Amino acid sequence: MLAVGCGSPDAAVSTLIAPAIQSIQATLTVMVTVQASITPVSPVSTIGVVVPTPTVVPSPTVTPNPPTTIPSAPLPTATPAPAPTDVSFTEPTAIATRIPLLPTPTAVTTPVTESAPTILPVSVAPEVEIACIFFDGETPRTEADEYVEIINSGATVADLAGWTLLDSADGRPTFEFPSLTLAPGETIRVYTNEIHSNSGGLSFGSGVAIWSNSEPDQASLLNTNGETVSTASYPPGCNSP
Repeated sequence: MLAVGCGSPDAAVSTLIAPAIQSIQATLTVMVTVQASITPVSPVSTIGVVVPTPTVVPSPTVTPNPPTTIPSAPLPTATPAPAPTDVSFTEPTAIATRIPLLPTPTAVTTPVTESAPTILPVSVAPEVEIACIFFDGETPRTEADEYVEIINSGATVADLAGWTLLDSADGRPTFEFPSLTLAPGETIRVYTNEIHSNSGGLSFGSGVAIWSNSEPDQASLLNTNGETVSTASYPPGCNSP
């Protein structure tokens, strides 16, 4: 047997392999016994015969170190993600829309016709009108006895206050009527420079003749709004037969 010193570093190893050696010795003994039973052998004194014991060098047994267990941190619990919603995306298709072209508006210019002011002819008699003009007076040089005769041809009384009478051919002189009413069918006269009470007592008060004998003038009668009510010229005049 292999002597192993106590306290030797191999003591632990010898302790571990001793049972193995004993097992091998027992096996060899059995094999010798079996062989002896099969093959006759010459009687040989076995006394003093020492069967050498084979030396078995055991392989060093390495005890693996127990694995170091590193405690692992608890894994976070995964929250299941919501199932994806199947949303199909459709690429918008551009649809060309043809917009009809509207016709360009054409400005239509409507000609404005300005109507000329209406001048009432002498034959169309308003309610108050100029009856005639006595243009060739008998008074020498001044012809103060000239006059314009005015008549109310309407059916109602006419108020002439604020009305005017003028030589519209020359633009002057102008006579403004005082507060005066004219009954239907009644006539009055406006003299150049004389006063006749029986015909209204009205006068321009002009020291010279107003109505030209050679170039006929025109007399106009205007109401308070400045509107021409009546116009008259000559010949014929008031002294005509």
